Amino acid sequence: MKNLSKSFINLAKQAMALICISLLLALAWNHFSVSRIQYGYDYYPAIDPVETEPVTAKEVKPSRLVDWRGRGKISQVGFAEIVSNNDSEKKKWALVDARKDELFNESHIRGAMKFNRYRLAHDLPKVLPKCMAADLVIIYCQGGKCEDSHIAKKILKQSGLKSDNIVILEGGVKQWIENGNEVVK
Repeated sequence: MKNLSKSFINLAKQAMALICISLLLALAWNHFSVSRIQYGYDYYPAIDPVETEPVTAKEVKPSRLVDWRGRGKISQVGFAEIVSNNDSEKKKWALVDARKDELFNESHIRGAMKFNRYRLAHDLPKVLPKCMAADLVIIYCQGGKCEDSHIAKKILKQSGLKSDNIVILEGGVKQWIENGNEVVK
């Protein structure tokens, strides 16, 4: 019986040593990795509730396009009007794709900038200056129950953008494609 308890104790010591070595290797790997986990960073910020109802297709008129501030969302029709009426030299809006890299590379709306919340150190320095210069920042994700656009909005607000200048494309890229609009592959 004593040999059995000694062998169990030795086995437990070896298991603890293996766990400690594995933890140290994992921490070292994370420290030297390019896409490392940043300790203390809030990867899942709280999502603000939608402030108001989105603009509906009946409300969208060319003169109505100026009245997007404070709505929180923009309809597919409103976005299509902005895209079709936009003078490319006087671009006053920025389009942000908040989906993962694989989905962005698969297809995205023409002119969209990639903003993967899991790669903020890489994407934020590229996206933020263009968003700061824009009068309107339109963020979209896959659509449906996808919350990436809400999280991207929160991150951009925390980075200094005014909340009134950021809207979320209602229905996301999925509804954009279903409506027969163009995407880049």
